[in-house]
Parts: sequence; C-alpha cells; structure tokens
Amino acid sequence: MIKLRKPHIELLKETPFWLLINTLKVKDLKPEEFRKVDVSVEMILKQYRGNGQFLIGSKLVEFRVSDIQLIFGIISGKEKISGLYCSRSKVKFARRKNLQRLDQQGIKSLITEQLLKSNTKRDIEDVARLLCLFLCTTLFFISSATLL
Repeated sequence: MIKLRKPHIELLKETPFWLLINTLKVKDLKPEEFRKVDVSVEMILKQYRGNGQFLIGSKLVEFRVSDIQLIFGIISGKEKISGLYCSRSKVKFARRKNLQRLDQQGIKSLITEQLLKSNTKRDIEDVARLLCLFLCTTLFFISSATLL
C-alpha cells in the first residue's frame, strides 16, 4: 500500500470513494484479503435478472442505488458524469504529463514514482484524482489484477 500524506487524505475525504479508501487504510488489509477475482465477479453478474434484481438462492432480490453505495463504500452525488469521451488533447492532465495512454500500470507508476513525492497543490490533487481513477478501473472495469 502507498503511504498517503495528510494533504492527500484531506482531498480524498471529499471524494465518493472515501469510505472505501478509509476502510482499506484503517484496517490495513493485506491484498489477498480484498483481492477481487474475475470468477467471483462473473458469478455475481450471472445472477443479474434485470430491473436491478439478482437471483439469490431461489429469491429475486432488488438492489437499490443506496444498496450499491453501501456494498462498494461509495457515496454518489446527484450530478451525472459528463465528458467521458473526448480526445487526449482536451484533457489537461494528459497534456501536462504528455500521456499517450493511461492504464492501471501507468496510474500506479505516475502516483508512486512522480506525484506522491511532490508537495505542489496540483500534484497532490492529481494523486487524489488518479487514486479515484485507479479504484474505478480495478473495481468496475476488470482487466488485470493490479495492486497499488
């Protein structure tokens, strides 16, 4: 696990992922205690029956947004996410860091090798942004077992 400093933690407290981050931080879990594997996720997804309902045992159970928030430790707002698809040239961070592509390994590398050591306001904010992005890629967009 990476060692976050107080300015990083203060910014992360303002994100929807704070409950999850704090749980990992406070409990000092080992990676094998929270590692997600594709097989488990696949088994869960196979139980989805539409309209927010999952087949659990022999019963259909409806999951509301608030249930998902509790399960994942995420607090969502009322604002929709916009601007998901745009060119790299429109993303200030990508231009600043001259990024061609940003995958899980790239996020990990940027945080641990460059940004975490910096005391500039922008780099501290970038650590918080990248940690949230890393959580999204590792929790919701499964492609590999990358740990930070």
